Amino acid sequence: MGKKKILRRQPLVYSLISVETTEIPNLESNLGPLHTALTGLKFSDGPLPTETKEVSIGLPPSASSNDISANISGSKKRWDFLNLERSQGIVVSTNNICLKQTAYTKFEDMLEIFEKVLDCFESTIENFHGIGIKRIGLRYIDVLIPLEGDDLTDYVSDQYKVNLLSSTDDISVGSDLNRLTSRAQTDFGTLQHSFIENKAIDGRISLLPPEFNEPPNVALQPVIQDHWENLGERKYALLDIDHFSNYHPLLAFEDANVSSRIKNLYKVASAVFWNALSNKALDAYQLEEMDI
Repeated sequence: MGKKKILRRQPLVYSLISVETTEIPNLESNLGPLHTALTGLKFSDGPLPTETKEVSIGLPPSASSNDISANISGSKKRWDFLNLERSQGIVVSTNNICLKQTAYTKFEDMLEIFEKVLDCFESTIENFHGIGIKRIGLRYIDVLIPLEGDDLTDYVSDQYKVNLLSSTDDISVGSDLNRLTSRAQTDFGTLQHSFIENKAIDGRISLLPPEFNEPPNVALQPVIQDHWENLGERKYALLDIDHFSNYHPLLAFEDANVSSRIKNLYKVASAVFWNALSNKALDAYQLEEMDI
């Protein structure tokens, strides 16, 4: 039994686990059996077919604006399987499996769901275990909204500000949006995190980075927090943390130990999040410890 830090006022608004693969064999002809299996995990709404930009299923934008345009220029046919609350979904294409969610308790719960999703694929798609893995990614998007009377700058730790500014690849200044992006290699892959500062307009805020473009029929519902009310024109920020590994040569799925690799990505992403928040933010968001 161990302890885990949690925030009762949860700033997390979106989380993703994404595995990019070689072509999944006979995916379209097996969508029916796959849906039946996923219904057992409460993903009963689907398959919902659509075409979308690649970035919306978790591919990271480059730090360069030119690279961003190139990265999201293509579209891909996909199918979404959503729960009835529209707080969790599985996104599937011929070479990608992604778990997305807005309702979040802890990483261990999210990983357990994804493991069960992979079991559904193995049980319904012949030769699924023979596919290759190109990339594994984990992405978290948090919204840092100060409580009434507080200032956003007091919610970000001094050390995070120094580290981000000293390693920033891209700065956009002179508009309502101020985005700082850092990209670095870790022991497990590539870590990219962005601090995107903005201002509420008539109490309205954007919960996702501008490059996210989920079609309305498959978009998830955000979990609204009580301190988001009456924001007026208060400043807030998105903290977008993306940690991923690309594999050359490809990993064999049956030998990949996907869960272990996702856990390694999480350790680094989690450290970035906790290091970013100041003590004032931890108090405002009600830091507690829970048994795991």
